[in-house]
Amino acid sequence: MGNFNPRSDGVAGLVWDLKNIGLGNAALNRVRRIQVTEANIHVVEIQAQVADEVNTAVQIARARREALDSAQEAVSQASEVFRKLDELSFGTLGPKKTLDTVEPLLALQALAQARVQYLNAVIDYNRAQFQLFTAMGRPSDEALPKATAAPVPVPVVPGPYIPVPK
Repeated sequence: MGNFNPRSDGVAGLVWDLKNIGLGNAALNRVRRIQVTEANIHVVEIQAQVADEVNTAVQIARARREALDSAQEAVSQASEVFRKLDELSFGTLGPKKTLDTVEPLLALQALAQARVQYLNAVIDYNRAQFQLFTAMGRPSDEALPKATAAPVPVPVVPGPYIPVPK
């Protein structure tokens, strides 16, 4: 009972964990590399999918833009036909000495139909643009401040026929 030397209980122990004599560590490393490779492949797949969606949306927007141009041309042509008929046939008498109302009515219906088709083309183009912004990952709130107004001349609706006194 007389030995009171300092004890060595505070010595730190160093431990090296050898799982299966080092083979377990190598297997775990291979598993982690495979998981990283799978994650990278998944990233590439998602990038390809996004690129495909953007490409499709761009093609649809271009096609809608071309349809918009042709619909606008149809409105201007129908308006021109209506204007010419207004100058030439309104108030004229037909072969039976009666007012010919069929031609102006047909011209007015063609103009109305062309305008409805133009409106549908504008709506389709707007939808295509929205799909393109969505495919590019830009919400519409972000796109609105950057949007610029494109003036589109739309002819005025013709008023009722008023004969010119002679």
